[in-house]
Amino acid sequence: MRLLEFGALDPLRSQTTYHAIAAGVSAGAPPTLSLLWPDRPYVSIGRHRSLAELDLVECRRRGLVVIRRQIGGGPVYLDQRQLFFQVTLPVASAPAGVEASYRALLAPAVEGFRRLGVAAALVPPNDICVDGRKLSGTGMARIGDALVCVGNIIFDFDYEAMVAILALDPPMRRGFGELQRRYLTTLRRELRRAVPRQAARDALVEAYAEAFGPLVPGKLTVYEERMRDELDGRFASPEWLSGGDLGPADEVRQAKVRGGARVFDTRIERGSAELRATFSLVDGRLEAVEFTSVALPAQVRRALAGAIQGVAAERDALLRAVVKGMRAASGPFRPEDVVECIMRSERGRAT
Repeated sequence: MRLLEFGALDPLRSQTTYHAIAAGVSAGAPPTLSLLWPDRPYVSIGRHRSLAELDLVECRRRGLVVIRRQIGGGPVYLDQRQLFFQVTLPVASAPAGVEASYRALLAPAVEGFRRLGVAAALVPPNDICVDGRKLSGTGMARIGDALVCVGNIIFDFDYEAMVAILALDPPMRRGFGELQRRYLTTLRRELRRAVPRQAARDALVEAYAEAFGPLVPGKLTVYEERMRDELDGRFASPEWLSGGDLGPADEVRQAKVRGGARVFDTRIERGSAELRATFSLVDGRLEAVEFTSVALPAQVRRALAGAIQGVAAERDALLRAVVKGMRAASGPFRPEDVVECIMRSERGRAT
């Protein structure tokens, strides 16, 4: 396995570099572990996701460039307090199946965290966690004939900036901010001290060398350098940036912190009346529920929210709880309507 270390790169090249490596591995370059970090903060969004998920005005106000990556997933805030790692290998040599590939390619990263003193574990398919708190943002995609698995080591994190860049209404913004602080963690939070970048680099390199054999320091091939130049132009183009079409549905919005921890905003209409629910879903149970509807009195909305707090997001259990909470209800909504509003989150949980 080749080892490529780039140090600090500008936001554009922090994305186009590993895409160029994928082109090189597709063309016959050896499997590669690459390490780098951005020299300043920016925002990255997955290949098919809509820019409507972002507050672009706020991104501009903060001086954050937005770059669309080819690997999927939602918007993320990235900065120089993170160390990016990417494992790139020919598709033909990858394990069969997404989960098996994640397990093989992320196991050394898990070991690297452990060497730094964090009791990390891989939660299938691809969350690196400690006691339910996410330690690393990871993803995987086929690019050409290469499989690329990416991740990061987060030394510290600007939680407020991550919330601010998203186009969220106030109830969802509050819920996402709270959920982030509970379920997204950093080395500083876990170890209560700063971890030198070199120590994190060494832990990763040693763990990947043990798993894949000696790492051979190298540099980009001439072909990879040429591909990176081409990708710089493509990724910087307005056409590429605006190309995502997997946007938030009118009746379901979500923001994910980790697998099993998301914030949802769902709504239904019955005649001229709208019922809106904002809630967190943590490991299958409802938290921080808030209903909005001018057709329901405030006390009914509060009773409903209290009745389903902590209930499993499963139709029968929800219906029993909603019936209890709506005993004094009046208006256009039946208990089944409330359940339908909540269960629309199933669509989001599948993505």
